[in-house]
Amino acid sequence: MQKIDAIVDVSDDVRDGIVGVRSLVDLSDKWWLSYRFDIGTGDSDPTGYASVQFGSKYKWGSLAVGYRYQHNDFSPDFDLMKDIDVYGPVIGAAWEF
Repeated sequence: MQKIDAIVDVSDDVRDGIVGVRSLVDLSDKWWLSYRFDIGTGDSDPTGYASVQFGSKYKWGSLAVGYRYQHNDFSPDFDLMKDIDVYGPVIGAAWEF
C-alpha cells in the first residue's frame, strides 16, 4: 500500500496575484444586481472568475439567482491537477437579523 504523500507531493502550492472589480447596484428599493470579475496570474497560467446575481429584498433578508464561471489553468509542473472550469447557475438566500 502506498502512502498518500508518495502519490501527491504535499509541498505543491500555487501563488497568484489577483486584480478585480465587484459592485452591488440598487435597481430600486426592492431589486438589486451584483457582479464580480477578477483575473490573476503568477505560478499558474491566467486564472479568472466572473459572476452576476440578480436579487430581491424582503423584510427578513433577500433572495438571489445568478450565474458564475471560474477558470484555473495550473502550470504543467503542478502535480495535483492541470486545469479546472467551474460554471453554472447559483441561487442564494440571506437572512438579516
